[in-house]
Amino acid sequence: MTDATPAAPRHFERALQCCRAALQADPESVDALANTGTLLWVGGDNDEAERIWRKAHALDPTHVGVLMNFAALRHDEGDLEGSLAWIDAAERLRPGHAEVVWRRSLLELAMGDYANGWRHYEAGLGSPSMRGIGPGFKTDPWTGARCDRLLIWHEQGFGDTLQFVRYAKLAKERAAHICVLCPAPLVSALRSCPFVDDAVAFVDDGAFDEQISIMSLPHLFGTTLETIPTPIPYLYADPALAAECAQRMRSDKVKVGLVWAANVRKKQLRFSGIDGRRSVRLEALRPLLDVAGVEFYSLQKGDASVEAKGSAVCDFMDEIEDFAGTAAVIENVDLVISVDTSVVHLAGALGKPVWVLSRFDACWRWLRNRAGTPWYPKARVFGQSRAGDWQSVIATVANELEGARASGMFS
Repeated sequence: MTDATPAAPRHFERALQCCRAALQADPESVDALANTGTLLWVGGDNDEAERIWRKAHALDPTHVGVLMNFAALRHDEGDLEGSLAWIDAAERLRPGHAEVVWRRSLLELAMGDYANGWRHYEAGLGSPSMRGIGPGFKTDPWTGARCDRLLIWHEQGFGDTLQFVRYAKLAKERAAHICVLCPAPLVSALRSCPFVDDAVAFVDDGAFDEQISIMSLPHLFGTTLETIPTPIPYLYADPALAAECAQRMRSDKVKVGLVWAANVRKKQLRFSGIDGRRSVRLEALRPLLDVAGVEFYSLQKGDASVEAKGSAVCDFMDEIEDFAGTAAVIENVDLVISVDTSVVHLAGALGKPVWVLSRFDACWRWLRNRAGTPWYPKARVFGQSRAGDWQSVIATVANELEGARASGMFS
């Protein structure tokens, strides 16, 4: 298996020891069973986690947390219908419970039911465990009425903001001035969007009339699979930066940008597991690197970037400070091949062909690893056919790359 499972977060083993001690003291504690199973699941031992959860469920069939755990496990195993059945059971016990409704939304979105998915997704707004922490504005979210100054704020990951800033086009039809509040590494890249008047890392409450999370815009505009706004491209590389990169990337070969690992969120157990499953080691991409007539350029940031040192991959990403810099590199390649990270969304927003290497338990936005995606017309999704099997995915992508190069697709 070639996925880059991260080291367990610092307190993982200690937490597991505490749960086991609690079970020794009370073997029939449903909460202790539920928590122990959760830690085992996050650590990758799905079979043992399920065994423990089944014991907990037998002791208390009404324990909503256990039902939600089963739903998450089925989701990870690619059984979305099975996961939805557990969600249904939880919702019968706790109608309208925010986390249950939000978990339902992820399944609905993955299954393409956007009409219900985006509506239910709103249940997670403002919760750190579901949709992240927002700026905490006291005013109610924008309802879509005409206004002068609208603030759209970043809610979750970099990739989410790069994907959903496209909605500024629709918002601009109702707001005279649109400002996006986002982390500093995104500011310059988002300022290239023709529908955004400004992007900032800090803002005063008096600087806008209305505010809304960027992740709430699909619901506000009633998005379905058929109505996803695709004004591709909607982000643009800085011409001066792109010209500088061009000087360093002179090659007669096909130029491909690579990202092989996610930035592991080590302090968040659940997400660290996901980040490990959507990452590979650079060495695992050897079949790609062996394709003749191709020059590879690293687009990798974070701890995994060191793997490019001394490899066949050209790398000057340590000189790149933000997403605008990464966009300049992408502007000079023919294709981006990336695991499911923010670079996928940056390349897609720039209108660059991008091939996504997706884990078996795919993110909802890839629609069960459907080959094409309505979010980015020039994207292709290469998903695992079984959990952890990157070898088959990489072999397929290597063959596709060889065929594309030989056919002159990138000429």
